[in-house]
Amino acid sequence: MKTDITIKKVKLTPRMRVIAELVEKHACEGMTLIDVGCDHGYIPIYCVQSGFVEHAIAVDIRPGPMMRARENVARFKLEDKIELLLSDGLDKIERVARNIVVIAGMGGYEIRDILARRRVVLCGGALSSGEDLERLDERQAEHSEIYVIGAQKSIPLLLEFFNENGYKILEQTQVNDRGKEYSFYVVAV
Repeated sequence: MKTDITIKKVKLTPRMRVIAELVEKHACEGMTLIDVGCDHGYIPIYCVQSGFVEHAIAVDIRPGPMMRARENVARFKLEDKIELLLSDGLDKIERVARNIVVIAGMGGYEIRDILARRRVVLCGGALSSGEDLERLDERQAEHSEIYVIGAQKSIPLLLEFFNENGYKILEQTQVNDRGKEYSFYVVAV
């Protein structure tokens, strides 16, 4: 039995299908999908084609995957709906009112570092030395984001980071893809 799902010529593995389903379930009208580590760009392509989001930003740190994503976005004629950005995580993403962010396929340490840097951006820049966590949470609340997280390793470290930094786990699920178990978490700040 074939497990790949095909919609408008985009084939998703079971792992990618779970990510897309989580985006569909948790995205609200007007949200921008940001796919960090987009590789080939299939998640944003699928989610835009399926109507889960109207606009997406595909992000990768490496030029090779970004070139593949650019080719795929052009092949599906979605250049007006999917922006491509060469960036280290979310570093070049400005504050947007509401995003749903996919960070999957990398380790827990990398994801933790991306989220820690993003938290400062959402709060309007570096915190003054006297500013406490409560104030940070007040500033951050104005720019809520939902994250679909799929760490390949160091999951306990990531869960500890969520707990210590006020991330709320909205959902968690697992999928078996080609004999390997993958865990996914939907978290909000």
